Amino acid sequence: MLGDHPCGIANPKEAIALLELRYYIAQITTILKEFNVALLDVLRLVFFLSLFVAWMQTLSFVNSNNIKINGLLSLNSQMFHIVINGCQNVQVQGVRVIAAGDSPNTDGIHVQLSTDVVIMNSSIKTGDDCISIGPGTKNLWIERVRCGPGHGIR
Repeated sequence: MLGDHPCGIANPKEAIALLELRYYIAQITTILKEFNVALLDVLRLVFFLSLFVAWMQTLSFVNSNNIKINGLLSLNSQMFHIVINGCQNVQVQGVRVIAAGDSPNTDGIHVQLSTDVVIMNSSIKTGDDCISIGPGTKNLWIERVRCGPGHGIR
């Protein structure tokens, strides 16, 4: 059950990861205070890290409208295969995503802050989430998508 673990997380590995994250955040906060690091410097670092993460994606759409992705094959991406972020009216069809079953953080399709997204008739075989649904996602339709061996749709 949800309340059986510290942090209220059902999966013990997720609970441990959350505790580790809290530890690292506390450590970073202490270091920033000790060295009097400016917030602007931290924001610059976060910006460059986000560029690095964006580089590790096969395909990313940000703040775009009327997107059609048809028949794409994404093979062994470093992290996310397809990211849909801040978009409207997106159709994904006939997509094949393939990564090793033991590959971490290889979400097939990640959708966040997007509206009117349709994903259908696709095959997503990754080591992590088949389709991950982030905050701010509205009117998402998923139909005839084969997932596995990863965590499915969440």
